[in-house]
This record gives sequence, C-alpha cells and structure tokens, in this order.
Amino acid sequence: MAGEMALDMKGGDYGGRARRVQGRQTASTSLSLHGVRFLPYGTHRVCRFGLARLDHRARALEREWMDQTPNRFAYRCLPLVMANQAGWIVRCPIGFRARWVAGDDYRKSVEIHFDADAPRWTRWISSHFGSGVLTFALPWLFRTPRPMLLRVSGLPNFWKEGAIGLEGLVETYWSPYTFTMNWKLTRPGIWTRFNLGDPICFLQPSDPAAAEGLEPRIRALAENPELKAEFEAWNKARTEFIHDPNRGTSWQKNYFQGKTMAGAEEGEHRSKVSVKGFEKGA
Repeated sequence: MAGEMALDMKGGDYGGRARRVQGRQTASTSLSLHGVRFLPYGTHRVCRFGLARLDHRARALEREWMDQTPNRFAYRCLPLVMANQAGWIVRCPIGFRARWVAGDDYRKSVEIHFDADAPRWTRWISSHFGSGVLTFALPWLFRTPRPMLLRVSGLPNFWKEGAIGLEGLVETYWSPYTFTMNWKLTRPGIWTRFNLGDPICFLQPSDPAAAEGLEPRIRALAENPELKAEFEAWNKARTEFIHDPNRGTSWQKNYFQGKTMAGAEEGEHRSKVSVKGFEKGA
C-alpha cells in the first residue's frame, strides 16, 4: 500500500559530511585540469574550447523550459535546481548541425555541417564510434582525489530534440588519458542543431564506493512512528494543496526551507550547491 513502506539505506561513516570538490589545488580535495596540446594545423596550438567554456556561474542553473513555466514555478523545486548546480558545464565551441546517416562506415555515420572553419572542428567533433553517435573530443586532462571519479554526462534537466547525452564514469584519480563526450542521435535522417555556447557536457564528482558501502533494506513505515506521523501530515496537506483551485498563488515551502511538518529545522539543509571555478595554474 502506498506510503506504508520506506527504503532504509545504511552505510558506514564516509568521512563525515561529504567532501566538497574545489576548483583549485588544495591538499586533498582538489580537482585539477590540464590543457592538452593538439596539432590540428601542424602547429602547437590549443583548441579554443578554452577554460571559459567550463561554466560554473550561477546562471548555469537556468533552463529555458524552466523559465517558461508559469511564474517560473519550476525553480521552486529545490531538488531540480540543486541538480542543475552540482557540477561544471562544458559549452559548445562552434555552432553546427548533425544527422545520423545509415551505413557501415563509422566515419560517415554522422553528417556534420559546421557554421565555420570545418577543417579545424572536424578534429574535435566527429563520428568516432558510428551508430549515430556524435563525439566531442575534450582537450583536457582531469585529476580528482582518490577514489573520486568524474561522472560525465549531458546537462541535468536539459535535452535536445533528436539527441541524448550519453553518460560515463571516468577514473580521473589515475588516468593519464583524455575522454570524450558523446551524444546519441535518436532518429536517422533528422537534423539536430547545436548552437555556439550550448551545454554539451556536465562534469560531476562521483564515488561509487559510497553506493557500494550502503546496505539497502526495506522496512515498514510503521516501524518509525515519528516518521510515519510526519509523512501522513505531509501527505494530507499535499493532497489538499493539489486539489486547491487557487494553488497557483502559493506553494508549500517546508522542504525548500528544510523544515519538518512539525516545524523542526534541519541543521545541514542545503538550498543551493556552489561549485568553484577553475584557477589557471602557472
């Protein structure tokens, strides 16, 4: 029965509170970045993805579809907003359109028309794997503290018509290799547009060991009377709120403010995620 079961996930102390990855070099929680030199024209020149294309600014949390909701109500969903903030965005360095082309030649699986300077950008944006996969070669090496990985994915709560960002976990605490960001085109023959500055990749620290250390258990909600009472009070209030014909004029703020239904405040509640920018090294 709905509301009668709770999922209890218990694990050992994982270093107390979660460590914050900092975008500058520190003793044990640094995320460092190294530009990779490439030879696109036979000269030692770094591709102009550039550090400016790694976006951590506050506006990075915004999504056009969220802006267009009535009164921007989508931003009242704190889990949605925090997911938007919890990492770094890589933005597209050139405008282009791409489409999935049938055939066995992986190099021609994706047809790409660049807005400018095609000979240069075909080195960085290409059909590398075939099967309608569009590949962005990222010109950086990353380092994270062991055992932290980087989760490489499309932007949270963002999509493109006809394409979806693929996801991967990269062991950036040891790997001397760069990695690629890949988008799967979903419909053969349909053009998908990538504009200059569009988000093409989202970088987020991850530690699978934290998940592996959990021991998932299913428990009856009645085993925790206090939690059950809080849930039932919220469920009643939520039901009444949903059926209120005037609900668009107000909203429930308990979770947003980190308060229980009884008014108790959660001391470690977060209302935002603030990641730092990358400092340029010597």
